Amino acid sequence: MVPLVNPPTGNATQLGARADLGRCACHDRRGRLACVAALDRNPAAPPLGVAACGQPVWAPAFFAIHSPLLALVVNVVLLVLIAVTAQAFIRVRRSAAVLLGPYFAWTWYVTYLTAGFWWLNPI
Repeated sequence: MVPLVNPPTGNATQLGARADLGRCACHDRRGRLACVAALDRNPAAPPLGVAACGQPVWAPAFFAIHSPLLALVVNVVLLVLIAVTAQAFIRVRRSAAVLLGPYFAWTWYVTYLTAGFWWLNPI
C-alpha cells in the first residue's frame, strides 16, 4: 500500500488503515466522514440539503427547457421544502428558522412571477 501522511498529526498510515482517521479534519472520532457525522448531530441537516439541491433546478426548467409550468411545479415543491426546513430549524434554534423567512419570501415572489408568466403566456 501507498503510505499516506496525515497533515494534522504528521503520522504515516497506509491507505485503508483507520488508525489515524479520528485526528484528520475530514473525519470524526469513529472514522466517518464529517458530513455524515453532522447528519447524526443535527436533525435539520437533511431537509436543508434537499432544499439546497432543489434550488438550482428552477433556472434550467424555466430558461433551458422553456417550461414555465415545470418551473412553477419546481417552485411549489421548493416552497414546501423550505417550510419543512424551517420546521426542522425551529427544533434546533428558533433564530435559524426566522432567518429562512427572507428566502421563503423571495421564493414565494418568484413563484408568483412564474405563475403569472405561465398564465399570461400559454404554450
